Amino acid sequence: MSFLPGQFVFINFEALGLEEKHPFTISSAPTFKELRISVKALGDYTVKLNQLKDGMIANVWGPYGRFYKGMSDETKDVVMIAGGIGITPFLSMLNNELTKNLKRKIWLYYGASSTEDAVYDTEISAIEEKLTNLNYFRHFGGIKPRVSVNVLKEKLGELSNKLFYICGPTIMMENLSEQLIKNGVKRKNIIMEDFAFK
Repeated sequence: MSFLPGQFVFINFEALGLEEKHPFTISSAPTFKELRISVKALGDYTVKLNQLKDGMIANVWGPYGRFYKGMSDETKDVVMIAGGIGITPFLSMLNNELTKNLKRKIWLYYGASSTEDAVYDTEISAIEEKLTNLNYFRHFGGIKPRVSVNVLKEKLGELSNKLFYICGPTIMMENLSEQLIKNGVKRKNIIMEDFAFK
């Protein structure tokens, strides 16, 4: 399946009462042999997914979304901010960056309610070892302060010349977006994941 890093698909399964189409972000890179989605079991639908067995039929629609917008501009440094399961599109993007030899800097801020909920910390740490232009910051539980513009400024300095990608709870995305705009970041340089079909 051809897709761009950060896109999502709709999937349904022909078993277990999972016939309804459900959106899932792709967490694998386009070069991977398998299509990987990452799921947090939050509701009736996602809780049933662990009952799926090899050989059950899945129907996939897509890809959709424009969360990759701007990533082709290799001259701009990139800031990725993830809250919880909002890390999934960034896994696809980071794994895709490994296949290229770009010089741009990338900062990833990964926030989770606890270290146990940060299930992709190990994978990202392994990517960080290979991707020398990646700076990875963890904000798990009460160990670190929440990601805010002040936290970003400490590490990034000037904000206005960077691309910001934000994925997580709606309130987090809206608050950070407002703070960034007040600090000189143009709205067009802030990309948020909202499962847009445009």
